[in-house]
Amino acid sequence: MKAGRILAAITALAAWGGLALQLGISVGSLGLGPGLWRFLGYFTVLTNIFVAKMVTAQALGVAPHGLFGLLARPVFRLSATASIGLVAIAYAALLRGLVPMEGWQIVADFFLHTAVPIMAALCFIVDPPKRLPWWLIVPAAAWPIAYVVYALIRGAAQGWYAYFFLDPTKMTVPELAASLAGLTALFAAIAAVLIAAQRVRLRFAREI
Repeated sequence: MKAGRILAAITALAAWGGLALQLGISVGSLGLGPGLWRFLGYFTVLTNIFVAKMVTAQALGVAPHGLFGLLARPVFRLSATASIGLVAIAYAALLRGLVPMEGWQIVADFFLHTAVPIMAALCFIVDPPKRLPWWLIVPAAAWPIAYVVYALIRGAAQGWYAYFFLDPTKMTVPELAASLAGLTALFAAIAAVLIAAQRVRLRFAREI
C-alpha cells in the first residue's frame, strides 16, 4: 500500500533522527564510550531502534523472509509497535518531568517518546499485517522480557539502572514483581488493542 509505505518512511526518518540526536547528546555529555554505553541502556532507545528498523523494512517493501525481512513479519511488527506504545505510556505515567530538560534534549525526548510511538501505531493500522491471532501477544512479549533480563544483569554488574521501577536496590522483591507484572499487563493490553484495531481496519478494507 503506497500510503502505508510513505508513512513508514516518514516514521523511519523521525525515529532515526531522534536516535541520532539523542546519541549526540549522550556522547557529548559523557564521552564516546560511556555515552554510547549509557545510550544503549534504555528501553526507549533500544525499542526506537527496533521500530526504526521495522518501519524502514516496511517503507522499502521488504518481503518477510531473509534476515532483514524478519522485521516485516507480523509478530515483529506487533512486538515493535506494542513496545513503543509501552514506552510512550510508561514515560507519560511514570517518568515525565523527573529529569529537567532543555534545548535539543526536549526535541529528542519528543521524537522518541511521543512522535515515533504515535506514527508507529498509525503505520500498523494504515498498512496492517495479515489477520493476527490473539495468541501472538505471547511471542511478541519476548522483546520487553528480554530487555528486563538485560537491564537487571547490566544493573547488577555496574550498579546503574535505567528506570526506578526496575531497580531492585530501591524495591523489595514483591514490589519489583508487582512492577514487572504491571508492565507485562500493560504491554498485553496495548498489543490487544493493536490486534483489535488491525481487525477492524481489515474488515473496513474488505467492505469498500
